[in-house]
Amino acid sequence: MIKSEIYNQEAMRLRFEREARAVARIEHPGVVAIFDYGEIEDGSLYIVMEWLRGLDLARVLQLQGAGRPRDVAALLRQAGAALEAAHRSQLVHRDIKPANIFLTAAPGGFVVKILDFGVAKELSRDAKATQTGFIIGTPRFMSPEQLLGKPVDARSDIYSLAAVVFQALTGERLVRAEDFAQVLVEVINQEPPRVSAILAQAPKELDQLFGQALAKDADQRPENVEEWAIELADALAKLRGDRQSWRIEVEPEADNGLDDGEETHVFPH
Repeated sequence: MIKSEIYNQEAMRLRFEREARAVARIEHPGVVAIFDYGEIEDGSLYIVMEWLRGLDLARVLQLQGAGRPRDVAALLRQAGAALEAAHRSQLVHRDIKPANIFLTAAPGGFVVKILDFGVAKELSRDAKATQTGFIIGTPRFMSPEQLLGKPVDARSDIYSLAAVVFQALTGERLVRAEDFAQVLVEVINQEPPRVSAILAQAPKELDQLFGQALAKDADQRPENVEEWAIELADALAKLRGDRQSWRIEVEPEADNGLDDGEETHVFPH
């Protein structure tokens, strides 16, 4: 339920409806399912989604640290497939980050669900539908073009997923800066760190695959997120790791909204 005083602007109500329609249209097991949405008499909005039991990736990383290569490979395959389904539906997520990737326990591992398409932009819509002069997303995981307020497409999601996977694999953030101005400088001007500089056993192939997805110029990135994710997952499967497997357990009072300090923002540009 979302109280009417929170959604007192028409633009915010439209965003709510857009999220519901977008997610319902994707119909992929890796995307959180929406069963119904609407408005009640007092103006409050409601959305009926599938009940998920588990932890978001931000919480997993906070509690347990970086994952085994095998776990990260499983994360990649599932998240890549879910995002590719969204892209086939002409949607780009625009806010891929650890808190928007939810893990539910399953025999032998976990199931990935992509959450929060609230800032998703329909690729087929006129670019003018997004207000000029604003950028939307979570700065540390945003592509250079998104940070600069330029038009984005599926390749921006590939960049963001690579930033998430980098942290899941190494335990370190791709972008170290704290405030928005510093993040902007780092993302636009500095080359991302190499995985092999953090994980001694990482082959050069990993550096090349991350380098492709994290290219400053979107034209130099892969176009298909699932194909890139599978290739990287195959490379990760060759790595040996001595870390403990991620344990996806339901916390007694799992609400929290913990987001590893990362919030979605709309910034004037």
